[in-house]
Amino acid sequence: MLTTLDSSPDHQEEMPHHGAETTRSQKTAATLWERITAFIIDALIIFLIIVFLHQIFTIPAEHLRLLVYLLIFLYMVFFWRGRRGATLGMMLIQIKVVTQAGDGLSWPTTLLRAGGLLTIMITLLTAPANALSCWRTYRYGQADMSWPWLDISMLLALHMALLIPAFSQNTLCLHDLLSRSWVVHTHSVIKDRRDCDFFLCWANIEKLVGIMIFYGMFSALAIQLYQIDLNGRLSYALHSSQEKFQKSIEEYYASNGHFPKDANALGLADSYPFPAGGGFRLGENGIIHIWFSVLPEFKGQTLQWIPQPQWNGKLVWKCQNPDQGLKWSLRSMCK
Repeated sequence: MLTTLDSSPDHQEEMPHHGAETTRSQKTAATLWERITAFIIDALIIFLIIVFLHQIFTIPAEHLRLLVYLLIFLYMVFFWRGRRGATLGMMLIQIKVVTQAGDGLSWPTTLLRAGGLLTIMITLLTAPANALSCWRTYRYGQADMSWPWLDISMLLALHMALLIPAFSQNTLCLHDLLSRSWVVHTHSVIKDRRDCDFFLCWANIEKLVGIMIFYGMFSALAIQLYQIDLNGRLSYALHSSQEKFQKSIEEYYASNGHFPKDANALGLADSYPFPAGGGFRLGENGIIHIWFSVLPEFKGQTLQWIPQPQWNGKLVWKCQNPDQGLKWSLRSMCK
């Protein structure tokens, strides 16, 4: 669907003459699908840049998210500033961003628009994960914990605001309204359809469906990335603790026939902290205790590596979660 950005003479252009006939055309606002397509192309480009930088500089995991946000912001500012007004994805789709007067974006407008879009993207990436975290904490947390209605209500209210483009005449998003800018076609397009002048017309329904599909895909991606991050933290905790103590305990048990009383008997420290919070220590009967101090799903939860002697004198290690709050993830990690 094509919607008119502005019917004023400043935004009207004249098509080339063919004999005596002249066709009047107008600059039109980019459709929702065109903007989504350009966004996906830009996301792929930024992803490739991040992978390239990560391979060269080996960026720590705790700094990677900050780098992603910074790169997205700089990418948008660099391409939106000035008369060009288009990222690489927007260039391929032949759309660009302009002010309401049809001019290129100034520095303040560019920074405001990029900051607004980055805020929306961070919300889209973190809110589904926060909602999942709230549910897991309520479902597997302590029995006296109440459901975080306020947090969920705030998330729902914020995401309802993202439906604005579905009922906006020119597909204006929140960052468009904030920076008083528009996304238009770079070429002149003949207006062939009237704008929607009532609430539940097909154009609005089409936009709404598009937004819900896009948001659903974005939410699924955000939850998957969050789950990968959580699994990575659990895997790191299990493997680093086992790697530090397991071999020493097995050698001590093979030589003495019983487990060490503490870590000092192995010539090791009493406990070892994790860089991101929490740590692990050696307890009685060779049991390795792991605790966490970050993230709602992990706080107050503990893991254990329990050595089980076999008939041949060897040890088999079994991991368990005494608090039962991490069983949603340990099914695939503790077997």
